[in-house]
Amino acid sequence: MAFVNEYITPEDREKYDLDALDKIYQRMFLPMSKSDCITIDRERNSYLRLVKLGRECEDEGNIWYFSFYINNDTYTFKFHIEEAGNLRTHASRKYKILKIFPDKTGDISHLYPILKEALIEYKVLGKLSKCTSFEANFDF
Repeated sequence: MAFVNEYITPEDREKYDLDALDKIYQRMFLPMSKSDCITIDRERNSYLRLVKLGRECEDEGNIWYFSFYINNDTYTFKFHIEEAGNLRTHASRKYKILKIFPDKTGDISHLYPILKEALIEYKVLGKLSKCTSFEANFDF
C-alpha cells in the first residue's frame, strides 16, 4: 500500500492520539491550523498531517509545519515552501527543511524517502487538492 489522502477517521484519531497531539500543537503554534485530513500509509503505519500554515504577520508566509508519524515516533517538520503553477491544473512545490522537532532526534535522514513519498501524495492540500498534475522538489 502507498500513501493516500483521506479524512481523519475516529479510529485514526484514537490510534494516533491526535487529540493529545492537537493540544500540544495548539500550545506550540497558537493558533494551530486544524485539519480534518491526513495523508496515511496504513501498511507502514505512517502518516503526514498539516498542523500549521505560517502567516505573513508572523514573518512565516511560506512556512508550513507538518506532523510526520513513523516507527512509533512523531516528528514535526518546519518547511519553507516555494509554490508555482495553478492549484486546479499543474502545481509544483519545493520543500526545504528549516527545523525538526524534537531537537534531539539525531540523524533521521533514512526516513526522508518515506517523508518525500507522503509529501508527493499530499500535493497541495491533501484530500482537498484539486490539481490534475503535481511536481515536488526537495532541498533535503
